[in-house]
Amino acid sequence: MVHRKVVMYSLTLFVALGTCLILSGVSNACSLGLPTTFYSNCNNGMECNSDYDCVSDPQSGLYDWGWDLGRCQIGYYAGNFYPSSGICIPETGLQTKYCACSVIVFNSLRRWTLNPSYEGQTCEVKCGTIICQTSDEGRYDDEGGKCIRCSNYGSEYWIIDPTDGGYDVGDGACDAACPNVASKCDEIVPGASISDSCAPANNPDKLYLGRTCDSNCQVQSANTYTCDSSQCGIIRRCGGLDYMCAYDIVQGGWYWTTQASKTFCCNDQNCKDNGIYCSGTLSNRYAGCKITDDYGNPVYTCTKCDPCVTGSDCGPGNCCDIQAGQPTGNCVGKGTIYNSGGKSYLCDPPEWESDGKVVIDWLKPVMNFIVLQSTL
Repeated sequence: MVHRKVVMYSLTLFVALGTCLILSGVSNACSLGLPTTFYSNCNNGMECNSDYDCVSDPQSGLYDWGWDLGRCQIGYYAGNFYPSSGICIPETGLQTKYCACSVIVFNSLRRWTLNPSYEGQTCEVKCGTIICQTSDEGRYDDEGGKCIRCSNYGSEYWIIDPTDGGYDVGDGACDAACPNVASKCDEIVPGASISDSCAPANNPDKLYLGRTCDSNCQVQSANTYTCDSSQCGIIRRCGGLDYMCAYDIVQGGWYWTTQASKTFCCNDQNCKDNGIYCSGTLSNRYAGCKITDDYGNPVYTCTKCDPCVTGSDCGPGNCCDIQAGQPTGNCVGKGTIYNSGGKSYLCDPPEWESDGKVVIDWLKPVMNFIVLQSTL
């Protein structure tokens, strides 16, 4: 009799232990089950003959939560979708059927995928006993494939463990998976420096220097330089390169550039420094800087080709033959002789020279020359 009691006691203990083991496995038990087709659209209130009259735009490969033995699982939010069954129901007291998309059990509900599609996608870890319970919800971080919880400022605060719904401490860096985080601050610790932004496509007239990520994971710049007419030709260093403030005649605006056109100018000296000449009969004259066109539109190009006023308007080896009483003249080459007032003047750059005689003797030294206009 005692032996029988011992056996019964042992069996009872064994069953109890087995039950505890099973329940401990079920206590961490959730699964996304099998892939199912759900629908993006549902025609609520429309007369129907079958469920498929109500739904449209099918999306396959989506999942819903269900219970499972012995595990938790992570899912990635795909959107809200309608089921494909039970939606076409008879209206109370009538034989006619209508689409009941707004009924809670048939409503558009959150559906899931097994794999993430983009950074910042909602991720959810579920565990539970028979009925799945949400352990926690976060955002997918493609840096290491983690599901993270964000701080109020956009930094990585917790990492959700998909095996048990527990937490690991995050690295505290700003994370693009979190809402409202500047992309340039992704994986940057608040307060740290980031690279300069030099004439970005959306703001080509700006240089942003001395940038950092602030405590809200937003970009702050110590210095911002704007290119406009007051900065014409100014050069500033950004990102290790020299940027000039120039005018873009095609786009019609100011911008910073590392490769300004040779014909861009802010003054006549720019054209001379770049060796820009006029064409045609004025080909030996430096082009001047034309600030605006005939309609007052800004151009800032070396296209002004008026007659010369001084020898400095002319190219090397030339003189300006401006005559008494005339406001302008023409650029003429070395050896050109100009006769005026009974004197002969010789273009011998950098000077006009005269010996006081009517005719210059080319075989004798030129004496007592006077300078009229000169060029270097």
